Amino acid sequence: MWKKVVWVYLAIYSIGVSAININEMLKNPAESGFNYSTIITFLFFLLPAILVACELLGQLKHPLFVVFHMVAFLFVTIMVLGIFNFNTVGLEMIGKALLFIPMLGCLGYYMYSKLQKKSTPAQNG
Repeated sequence: MWKKVVWVYLAIYSIGVSAININEMLKNPAESGFNYSTIITFLFFLLPAILVACELLGQLKHPLFVVFHMVAFLFVTIMVLGIFNFNTVGLEMIGKALLFIPMLGCLGYYMYSKLQKKSTPAQNG
């Protein structure tokens, strides 16, 4: 049941990140031209969702992916801290916080579970 909830959250997260990036592109005036950095930030925003989706599908078996989870966790943590530091209290800040804080929980859970699996054989040996 919880996997279905996470899939729904990933869909909401993807739509929310897309809306944030489209809104940012529309804020820029047409005279300045297309800003390619919005594509790069969009891909960085989607990286945590891709990691959680691959984890739900069971495709991340190698222990090296713990490092990717840690990087994504730090990236989302920086985004959340940036939301609280640089936005005024309002509906937009609450919406962004509700969008990114559950991703911290998802990444933290999968990172913790992978680290537990990694340390269990050492304790038994």
